[in-house]
Amino acid sequence: MCCVRYILGSPPPSYSNDRGTCPARCSLTGSTEYAWVGPLAKPCKRKLLAAVNVAALLAAALLLAPRIVVAGPMSLEEGRAYLEDKEVEEIYLALAELQAGQHPEGDAAVASFLVEAVRVALQAEDAHVAFGLAGTARRLAPEEIEPALVFAEAAVLLDLRGAAAEALDEALSHAPEDGELCFQRASLAEAEMNLRLATDLYARVPSDHRRHQEAQEGVRRTSEALKEREAALERVSRMEAEMVKRQEESIRRLAEERKADFEPMRGEYLLGDLRRAQAQARRRGRVLAFIYTVPDSACRLTDEMFELVRKELSLYSVVVLANAADPKMRRELPPVVRSAIQAGEVGNLLPKTVVVDAEMKKVLARVPYVRDGMERHRLIAEAKAAIADHVQSTMIRGR
Repeated sequence: MCCVRYILGSPPPSYSNDRGTCPARCSLTGSTEYAWVGPLAKPCKRKLLAAVNVAALLAAALLLAPRIVVAGPMSLEEGRAYLEDKEVEEIYLALAELQAGQHPEGDAAVASFLVEAVRVALQAEDAHVAFGLAGTARRLAPEEIEPALVFAEAAVLLDLRGAAAEALDEALSHAPEDGELCFQRASLAEAEMNLRLATDLYARVPSDHRRHQEAQEGVRRTSEALKEREAALERVSRMEAEMVKRQEESIRRLAEERKADFEPMRGEYLLGDLRRAQAQARRRGRVLAFIYTVPDSACRLTDEMFELVRKELSLYSVVVLANAADPKMRRELPPVVRSAIQAGEVGNLLPKTVVVDAEMKKVLARVPYVRDGMERHRLIAEAKAAIADHVQSTMIRGR
């Protein structure tokens, strides 16, 4: 509290301040003077000076506030001054959030300026700032070519190839014959091994364009790579056809020789014992895994796949072996398994594995023959996961 004299009555010999009751002299100012201020008492000098300073600061803030509120976006003249000093971060902070129609100098002019700023940022290897400025330029001028080109360049540097492709495709929809757009999109497609698209886009670069020679070289390069790929696919297709042929011959040979059936391991059943296998699956809360193949295929890769599948799935299911060399076996398969095999859902090569629930009403997983070892393990892991999900859901429903 400030030292005050009350309006009514004479001042007491002592008065109260922040420290409690004290002598007539003020401990803050040393003053013993009092002044009448109408209905209120006058504060001491130090408090008065502090109040004046606060009032001055508030007045200054009120004077400056209107300027802060009405301040608009950075002008292009100011932006070019920053650009000359290569301070693109300041431009980014001022204009990155700019929306169409907000700048008084027009969207087209601002977009053109931002493209210049993006190029400076790219030269400085500041891909993040370049990407942000290019995004603003595209937002202000979505049908222009240059914003899309610099945006794609920045996006590739940030390994955002999907965003780069999207920007170039959108620009090509507005200017499908632009040589630079065609060339840049073709280069991106070639890097992503989309060779057919790259060939088509390289061929669309006009003959009078500065990159025409490079584009023609791109056509030659991607065309050759495309031919090599098609030849490789043709070789793989022939190999698979030959393998199918060998398996069919093996099946016919085994059928003619009436070779003995599989020798089931512990926990496995032949297709003729399907009822026992189903009862076992129901009793143990497991599923049924049907492996449709031949006992001795005369193909090392086929036999390896068969042994791997029966070993891995026997830990999670009741395995049922169906001899593909016996023409009657396919007819004896449960309808849901036979449909999956006939529809080609498990490939054309043996072994063909179909996992179903214990009631043999629903297919849970399919494991076709594959040559690659890693792909084999991936397919088996997916089958195990499907089995686990089914068993868990069955247990929850049974509670």
